[in-house]
Amino acid sequence: MNYPPVSACVFIRDTFDGAFMLFESMASVLPFVSDFLVMDLGSTDGTLHYVEQVAEQNPRVRLVHGQFTHQDANVFAT
Repeated sequence: MNYPPVSACVFIRDTFDGAFMLFESMASVLPFVSDFLVMDLGSTDGTLHYVEQVAEQNPRVRLVHGQFTHQDANVFAT
């Protein structure tokens, strides 16, 4: 059976400090997707360095840089 392409996407920031299992997640999902988009929102804990290495080695991993914006939760309070 021929399935249509499927993409995965994750937004990250300081995954080592935040204990998010980025690389384990990538390893478990990559066999099932056509591409894996990683949007880094300004990591400062070394995460970005390792994601860049993975993206260089695997053409299905695309790294995009973004900016984390903090919103005050009180903005939405009524």
